[in-house]
Amino acid sequence: GNMDDTTKKSLRDNKDKLVRPKPTGLLGFISAKEGGYSGANNSFAWSVMDNYVSNKYNKPIEALTVGQIKELQTGSSDTRELYAVGAYQMIPSVFKEAVKKLNISDDEVFTPELQDKIAMQHLILGNKRPGLADYLKGNSNNINEAMTSMAMEWASVPVPKDTRRRKSFDRASTNYNTYITVPKGDSYYAHEGNRASHNVTDTKEVLEKARVATQKDMTNFALAERTRRPNSNQGF
Repeated sequence: GNMDDTTKKSLRDNKDKLVRPKPTGLLGFISAKEGGYSGANNSFAWSVMDNYVSNKYNKPIEALTVGQIKELQTGSSDTRELYAVGAYQMIPSVFKEAVKKLNISDDEVFTPELQDKIAMQHLILGNKRPGLADYLKGNSNNINEAMTSMAMEWASVPVPKDTRRRKSFDRASTNYNTYITVPKGDSYYAHEGNRASHNVTDTKEVLEKARVATQKDMTNFALAERTRRPNSNQGF
């Protein structure tokens, strides 16, 4: 992006300018430290928590179409306008994978509702982070694995215990097979310069509440399906 520093500061200082409902529960917990529905960054070059307006289209992130965001995320840090976008800070590879898996058209607008849908159906309850999805659905009781999965997806979430990971995720790097230990409470991506914005206790509490809510929603969905199709043998 080529916004000047004054414009970026103005947008940061007026981050509540766009009035719309904020996400709640697990989604609210994540977005509170990741960004608003029109948040954006270009990796470490600059970051705007909310109300970023595209240089090319003169619209906030949540008014752009999926196709426009793909276009603006294409290229290197020197040539693209955007890297991570929205309330859940989806980077180019994650965004492309999500819209493909959920069969979302390039013409759809990246509204708050669509952002929540992608986060919940793909990033949280989909197969991208099975450790997180299985815990929330009640298929696993391993809350540490669920939290580590969250930390691997969102840099603002801390790891629940000392965690071993590769020093570099770049396969061309000579350090690819060198391992480091991320201390409990730090961001999984601390080595890249990120800092956790939540603590372990709060994160586990939110996960426990989300697990109860998710299973309640699944039960209600099953009951609704039985009522809608009383003669169906769908296994609900």
